[in-house]
Amino acid sequence: MLKPLRALFPEIRFSLLYINSGQPCHADPSRTDQPDLADWTDHDWEKALPEEGTLSFSGWSFYPFGIPACGAIAIDAKRAMLQPHQDRAIQAQASLLGTLVSRRHHAPSDTPQKTNPVSGNAQDHPPLIQLGFFLWSSKRNRLTGDPRMAALCGLDAERLRHGITWAEFCACIHEHDRPAPHEQPVRWMIDSTREGIRLFTARERLSRVHISAQRHGEECTGTAIDITHEDRLALRTSQSFINSILVSANDCIKILDLDGVITFVNHGAVRVLNLCAPSDMIGLYWPDVWQERGRYLTLEAIDAARRGETSHFQEYVETSDGRTRLWDVVVAPILGADGRTERILGVSRDMTVANQEHERLELALEAGTIIGMWLWNARYQLVTGDTRMAETLDLPPEQLATGLSLVRLMKEILSEDRPAVRAALEMALHEKTRFRCEFRLRDKGLRTSRWVEANGAPRYDQHGELCHFPGILLDIDTPKRQTLKRDALVLFGDELRTLSTADDILELTARTIGITIEADRSGFADVDHERELAQVTDSWRRNSSVPDASGLYAFRAFGTYIDLLKRGEVVAIDDVRTSPLTTDQADSFMPLQIRALLNVPIMEKGILQAVAIVHFAHPHCWDEITLAFVRTIADRSWAAIRQVRAQEALRRLNETLEEQVLRRTRERDRLWAISTDLLALMDRDGRLRYLNPSWQNCFGDKARDWLGSKLEQLVHPDDILRATEVVALLSEGQLDHGVDLRFLCHDGAWHTFNWSGSIESDDIYLTGRDVTDRIALEDQLRQSQKMELSDS
Repeated sequence: MLKPLRALFPEIRFSLLYINSGQPCHADPSRTDQPDLADWTDHDWEKALPEEGTLSFSGWSFYPFGIPACGAIAIDAKRAMLQPHQDRAIQAQASLLGTLVSRRHHAPSDTPQKTNPVSGNAQDHPPLIQLGFFLWSSKRNRLTGDPRMAALCGLDAERLRHGITWAEFCACIHEHDRPAPHEQPVRWMIDSTREGIRLFTARERLSRVHISAQRHGEECTGTAIDITHEDRLALRTSQSFINSILVSANDCIKILDLDGVITFVNHGAVRVLNLCAPSDMIGLYWPDVWQERGRYLTLEAIDAARRGETSHFQEYVETSDGRTRLWDVVVAPILGADGRTERILGVSRDMTVANQEHERLELALEAGTIIGMWLWNARYQLVTGDTRMAETLDLPPEQLATGLSLVRLMKEILSEDRPAVRAALEMALHEKTRFRCEFRLRDKGLRTSRWVEANGAPRYDQHGELCHFPGILLDIDTPKRQTLKRDALVLFGDELRTLSTADDILELTARTIGITIEADRSGFADVDHERELAQVTDSWRRNSSVPDASGLYAFRAFGTYIDLLKRGEVVAIDDVRTSPLTTDQADSFMPLQIRALLNVPIMEKGILQAVAIVHFAHPHCWDEITLAFVRTIADRSWAAIRQVRAQEALRRLNETLEEQVLRRTRERDRLWAISTDLLALMDRDGRLRYLNPSWQNCFGDKARDWLGSKLEQLVHPDDILRATEVVALLSEGQLDHGVDLRFLCHDGAWHTFNWSGSIESDDIYLTGRDVTDRIALEDQLRQSQKMELSDS
């Protein structure tokens, strides 16, 4: 009986006491958060309750109910410290309890008994006046109700909670009071007799019940009150219930006369509207409170109430504090005994904050950020969702509205991501924290898998058991793919720096593009610009079921897009069957399982050199982010390939040059070794550094000791000056003719050598040829010529 108060004020501890023959007892002895009654066994509680805060009741206050007192509500706070609305709500609940438990129905007894009124029998305790609530739905043909309605009908509470048919409800009614077979349920409940109807309660007992119902559309809501013992007691019960609503409700509740003038407002209206007192509104013509459209709606609602109809609308109105608020308004007739409208009830709820949150949610939904809302029912292990979630998962909305198992929904997630989802869910449930996980929805062959984020907050009951688990699905596909592409570019650059061959670069490029954009095939093709041929290198495929496309292909056999590639334009085709560039040759793509393609041209000096290719086996919508990513990867890859190829060409050139140098060196060494002339390398100071073998042949072993000697030290004494001049001329590069110098050979004779040379940097190259015999012949020839002249 204290659940409403505990839910309304969780910061206050409540305890229910029953008083029997002046002595109190706890209604629920099992609870530990209750006042200690040990010091008050001799106190007569019927005459007066103990003073607040005395003895063991330090910090406790009491709200008695019944005349004389038959019970009390105990709170662990002083009444003076309570807020006014808290005090009124607790007092109203105490009044309701006092009405429900009447002292006048005690059976006479000579011996007082201290039995708990909750568990005692009807002879020891006052009867409980039952006030039940019910809801009838014509669409579902079901009557549902609370446990007290079930008790009035003699039904199991759980059965009535799930709903019974109209025929099942009629079976609970006495045969003389049952509605006619043709009578409509809503009309019968609204027009039920004032004297009430007889219902079969438990054990086939009859109780007289008064039914009051209000229509709203195809449904009606009402109450059933037990009037078996006394109409006045039932009326008091109904009055107490209404008083509890008026006191504790935060809604603005107004009673109008038939002219629309406000005759009553509850305290909630004073609090919500920031009024000084209820009198600020009483006597006002209600439509005058509204502006423009709101005034029109209230006038229509008042007219409808006069006709016995209920109206509902939402409209903004400016309150006395100058703030504009959104109000959700229900206007209903208050019917008299004759069934006609006597007064009008208006209930207004401030929806400003809720509407702002709703508008923000709608904006998020319209923007596409939130793509679904879900609720996991832990009791039935079913997940329900809205139409947006059904559309996202490509599921029938009615199935998702009814509920699907978590195992079934897991099938909509990409198989590679399911373990991560399960792990995140288990962690959230184990640690009782929020659930958050990013995953991809399964590719159904129509598009690339979609990245989403699931966010949820599990809710637990007072026993720590999971009761429900609401959450949302967020569309993170675009930002997630941007992040993946950015990370892929960084990793691609790191790996690219470690590669040294074109084949490795091509393999890395194809793999990076294919995995990042989840393609079926990616690679490169070298292009013959003139003949319009492509040599495809199929470096990466999604799996073995994707056919190998390596080979030589003619562009024109697959469409006309080669013209775009030659101009350096990217070719992105969502579907080869529908694109005007490929529709006539669409069948050519089928053996290769190509439905969507991307070709990124690689140009050098305006000539098409190669193409980066990406293929999908299903239609695919290319976006600018993907095109920019592939273009960046292709350009960086081709730049690296050009560099590798240039380095390879340079290496081959160096190898060629080295071979030429080695060959020439071998030739020079061979000439150096076999030449009969004297060959020497001398520095600018005239010192000999290298001598060929002919020196040893001419001068013997002493030639080995001449390395480091100056040239003028080795010549005939008469030729020293000339040798010095020769070295000077050679150092200046001015020796343009041969010079004869005499050297002492190993046979002891002086031989004449004709020397010529050239300079290169600091080295002077010398060549000397033995002309001794030639000079002797020339001398003999001159001598013979002289003799002939003298004879003549």
